[in-house]
Amino acid sequence: MADKSARPIATLIFIVILAIMGLTTSPTISHASARPENEKKLIYSELIEARQQAGKQAEKEFPIPSSKRVGELKVGQIITLSSPNTPLIQTRGKPANLTEAVIKMENTVQLPPGTAIKVLRKEIYEKTDANTSYDYWIVVMDGVKGWIKKAVGIKGWIPSEAVEFQHPYNPSLETLKQKHGKLFYALLSESEKRLETKYNLQPTELKAIGDEGFKKHWPQTGLR
Repeated sequence: MADKSARPIATLIFIVILAIMGLTTSPTISHASARPENEKKLIYSELIEARQQAGKQAEKEFPIPSSKRVGELKVGQIITLSSPNTPLIQTRGKPANLTEAVIKMENTVQLPPGTAIKVLRKEIYEKTDANTSYDYWIVVMDGVKGWIKKAVGIKGWIPSEAVEFQHPYNPSLETLKQKHGKLFYALLSESEKRLETKYNLQPTELKAIGDEGFKKHWPQTGLR
């Protein structure tokens, strides 16, 4: 199967859950900044640059080797999940109202990395002109240390995209990813605080500018 997307797996899983629930999500602008748009664009470009630099530094300190994604699974295949909070949905179908949506979310089990699953079958869930989406009906073979024992042996649906975009499980690699992520967010937090001081921004205003720039596709470089 071709690699459809380079988006982070956590983002994909979140989008998949909302799609199955019949909900959609898009970037929203909260606490909109009243600053001139040219100034907001400048701040946005510096924010993007800070994220890029944090990513480069984290990659330098804790380089993550590339690996192929899991790809399409076959019936009978056993794999170990590598991504955090892979959703196991115990009932399918779009909820008719908000109450049903909440119940559906409450009945969704989040499988942690290190959990082994076996594919029992796969069925088409939704077919469109562009592509065909399907879900895997799986059984949880084993959990990870500290996870609730009653979850082992449960069955449910896992959206195909929530599994196929994961990388093969590697405990040492997962530890490396955690260190990489921790450093990235620490560096980014420092940069955001410098921007807030430089432009006299509140954290909510900086976030709003970031959301607005993302939604309006502002230039990410070349504004200084």
